[in-house]
Amino acid sequence: MTPRTLLLIFFFLYGALAQEKTPPYVEFSVSMGKVYKQGDSATVDISAKLIDPENTITEAVLFLNVVEVDEAKKFPQAGHLIFADASSPNDITKKVFTGEQLKAGLSTTVTFLIKEDAKPANYSLALQLFNGNGTDPNKVKFEDRIDIKSFRFTIEPK
Repeated sequence: MTPRTLLLIFFFLYGALAQEKTPPYVEFSVSMGKVYKQGDSATVDISAKLIDPENTITEAVLFLNVVEVDEAKKFPQAGHLIFADASSPNDITKKVFTGEQLKAGLSTTVTFLIKEDAKPANYSLALQLFNGNGTDPNKVKFEDRIDIKSFRFTIEPK
């Protein structure tokens, strides 16, 4: 093998290993479309499962928010601006769950209606799990975040 080939293999393996998560972390899943139109309605499945073989997490809280993906990288909150209605039969956000409950997995469905005048733009639905029992998203500490995952989608004009 040439030195260049060895170097490429090294960077490939380094990149693959660098992306591997170490516990505790969360396997998030959202069955969300990539594109919606103004006035569309949809139902999405959301699940979160804590991977924590050492049982380091005794309780945690899941947060869901929707932000606009803006060029200034400010990511303004957008849920209240784009959804006319949203509901879930068993809301799993802003509630304290035990580590065992989180390891067993949480799931729900969310049905939503996009406003007729929602701004056509790129958005992101973000799920974050925070260690502890704080249910106020304005009071959680960044260092208590266990994991985060974003699911991007676009709203287009009718």
